[in-house]
Amino acid sequence: MHDQPLFQTNDGRVLYKAETDRHHILWRRAWYTSSYEKRIRESSGFVLRMSVVAHRDLHANVEPPQKPNHHLLRGLHQYSRELDIHDPYQKFYAMAEFLGKIASKDGPNANEASLLQDNFQQQIAFVESGKLQPYEDRNDTI
Repeated sequence: MHDQPLFQTNDGRVLYKAETDRHHILWRRAWYTSSYEKRIRESSGFVLRMSVVAHRDLHANVEPPQKPNHHLLRGLHQYSRELDIHDPYQKFYAMAEFLGKIASKDGPNANEASLLQDNFQQQIAFVESGKLQPYEDRNDTI
């Protein structure tokens, strides 16, 4: 019996919760001031559990994403809520694709969506390397 949850990395390593972090895709907490913005920042797909090592590497190598304007942030959140995807990693990847679609339409948010998508793409490499699954110890079953 373990005193805290365990997680498994892509390469099979087992980590204790203390060896993991919650990564906010939209970081710089101070930039998100209203209760609505804070709620979005904390919603599924915008927060991912990662290994501490990959999380630190991400922040050391990727600049914070520019804060999306209200319309883009609201659209991204609405899209995220409508997705029938429960895995937060897959939801994040789908949001990055959605930003690409907005960027390709040459509308009022196209340039900002493109910049945000570029940042999300940079984050994805680190997210993939630090991605975690709940660990189920096959030896604990009776």
